[in-house]
Amino acid sequence: MGRTKLCVALGAYGLDWGDYDRAGFLTVEGAQAIAANTGSNVQRDPAHGGPFFQYIDTIGRSHSVWYEDAASILLKLSLLDSLGVRRVGLWRLGNMCKEILSVVSQAVV
Repeated sequence: MGRTKLCVALGAYGLDWGDYDRAGFLTVEGAQAIAANTGSNVQRDPAHGGPFFQYIDTIGRSHSVWYEDAASILLKLSLLDSLGVRRVGLWRLGNMCKEILSVVSQAVV
């Protein structure tokens, strides 16, 4: 299959991994609110640019939250463009923040 026919889906959501086997889905705003409410230090993964942080909940369980924001989506869109991939879909469209929509709408030609 040629790159002109390829469509890549990017996730626009967050995952909250706790001391258990399942992750909870978060909106971008939800992830950012948890970081703010817990005083967490949001960092960026050097490999893919995605923001992440850790926190301890009110009953003492450790959590690790990973999510996409406008900056990380822009990095992925730039990479896909450099690879000649022009068709991109967004997964969990209702969970993204306005900044992601702005980045995507400016990238679409």
